[in-house]
Amino acid sequence: MAWWDKMGPGLMVTRATRVIANENYAIFNVAGGRVLLTALIGTVTTICAAAANVYLRLVPTLGTATTTNLCTASDVDATPVGDVMGITGIPGDALYPGGAATRSSIPAMTMPVVLIVGALQYCSDAASGGGAIQWEVWYKPLDDAGYVVAA
Repeated sequence: MAWWDKMGPGLMVTRATRVIANENYAIFNVAGGRVLLTALIGTVTTICAAAANVYLRLVPTLGTATTTNLCTASDVDATPVGDVMGITGIPGDALYPGGAATRSSIPAMTMPVVLIVGALQYCSDAASGGGAIQWEVWYKPLDDAGYVVAA
């Protein structure tokens, strides 16, 4: 058994809450090398009072690598305080849960994701109405120097 198998879901990093808006911005940075993303969870801290189509992507800083969406957009309108959202790990799946589905619990990622050095970004293509989300990631380093920090 490798040492990382003993880490459970891995190391956790929490990002300070930020009001969501119609913009793209880094929520975490992957630095030093590759990491294995094992969980990514957003917790609503201020109700999302208007349409906000939210998705997450990795914008690499190395070579000619291209931006990769980690999920497709979901409308988080009317998501109440305390509800959670996340990704399955399959890029074509929507930010979970989509639409008006219950968000009080979600399944963990079904597929871990390898991330190279770059910015893990929050993206929205609609106004937020002032909602706010706190994000947390769990990861395992794949390269000796690989780590994640809040942006």
